[in-house]
Amino acid sequence: MRPDKDPVGEALGICHGASGTLAVADAFARHAELREAEDLRRYLVEYLMNRIQEVRALGLTDMTMLTGAGGIMSVLLTVHSGERNWLSLIALQ
Repeated sequence: MRPDKDPVGEALGICHGASGTLAVADAFARHAELREAEDLRRYLVEYLMNRIQEVRALGLTDMTMLTGAGGIMSVLLTVHSGERNWLSLIALQ
């Protein structure tokens, strides 16, 4: 871990964080129709929304895709909109 990385970005970001897990759960919920993945998706959306002020603060310094607010918000928008075309950039569909 780089010392200049924000712990919020590490915990919530796409790269090994909650929003990355959410992206995978959403894929399994949509494509495999797994109820457990749907439950996890619901839990992670709530978890991220409960920390949305931390995401907002992270956005002031880090809007990157993997550990920043840009990636976190992209995943949340994807879950709600169903628009998944960009996910190939992180090896998902």
